[in-house]
Amino acid sequence: MTITLFEKEFLGIKDNFNPFVIRFFHTLLQKVESDPYRKWTHDLLRNYVNATYELCISINKNISQTLDKQVINFGCDDDTDLQFFFTGLYTPKTYQGFKNGLYFVGNPSKGFSVMTRKEIFETDKFKGKQVLRQINHRDSFENELVGNEDLFIKEITPPKIIKPKDACKIINLLNGNIKKITEILQRIDKKEPFEEILKNNETQNFINDFVKENKDIDSSNESQIIDTLKRYEDKIKGNSWLHILRDGIDNLPTDFVISFFNKWYEVPNPVDRYSNRKRWIEECVTNSSKKDGCKSFQYFQEIMIETMNRMHDNIHNLPVIFHKKYRTYNYLLPMYLLNSGKPDFCIVLRHIKDKDGNYTGNWEPVTSLDMDEVYCDIRVFGKDAIERVRDWW
Repeated sequence: MTITLFEKEFLGIKDNFNPFVIRFFHTLLQKVESDPYRKWTHDLLRNYVNATYELCISINKNISQTLDKQVINFGCDDDTDLQFFFTGLYTPKTYQGFKNGLYFVGNPSKGFSVMTRKEIFETDKFKGKQVLRQINHRDSFENELVGNEDLFIKEITPPKIIKPKDACKIINLLNGNIKKITEILQRIDKKEPFEEILKNNETQNFINDFVKENKDIDSSNESQIIDTLKRYEDKIKGNSWLHILRDGIDNLPTDFVISFFNKWYEVPNPVDRYSNRKRWIEECVTNSSKKDGCKSFQYFQEIMIETMNRMHDNIHNLPVIFHKKYRTYNYLLPMYLLNSGKPDFCIVLRHIKDKDGNYTGNWEPVTSLDMDEVYCDIRVFGKDAIERVRDWW
């Protein structure tokens, strides 16, 4: 698991992987009360804390202009420069008749600790009681959703069946150019000069080849090259349905994958298993695109769409999550590929806007999440939010 935004910004972790993070969250794992429907693990807690952190940041930005409102779940001791973040989690035992909350306390220069409300109240190293009184403690965010017009849902727009030949073209672009294009555009977004980016020989060669392939580009026109790169990225990443079918294949249950792709077994290593699955779906697309090929890719899509349509009568009871990347609220659509009575994974739905930027009430699939990710994203809104979909677990 890569370093999260919480770990970068709040804890000040700079490395892509730092064992201190696991050590730190192990302390939280030892102190937190158990959840009724999911066993906490180090990675599950990391995902939950990060999702809570990003939601709090988003809400706090909206209330930052209102001086009479306390900042949600964040606090600071001015004397010691210690930062506080309330996780929305508690220990099994109460303190002074109240829930014993769990906090991250510290700063990058002095280090951090996982502290309970009891430990903060009883310490003599800083004014713990005073700091906690400054914090608007929230362990549930369902009130944020009440009356939110952005969540109006009329129907789910089913995806259109992708032709195998069209899917092949996009996959070839994905396998060839997307990583490098995304890397270059991310550096540009960080205001890095284009000439600095081109100092890397590999990048320079990539841009030279890119310009040759797109003969209408003026090789001396920097803005034209950048605009064309952005159009390519939009074209490659723009097909969210193919993204669900190809990149989201790791979320499908093993029994279904083995049956559909006619395999005997799957390897236990998750990295190798994901690699194999992507190869199988790409072979499925390639074989289906041949003149006398089978229709397996069409059937694969029909199964997914039929499973989506099964939930059409229940669209007004779907749970909501906060999409960290786009800072929007999205619905979760459970997908029942097996006859187990519990969803195997969920598809994330995005609200469609009209040409004037107004929400239409129509929602479309954009990505998928495994059930661990689903649990974290729903749990952020509180235990009651999980309770409403308790039959999922």
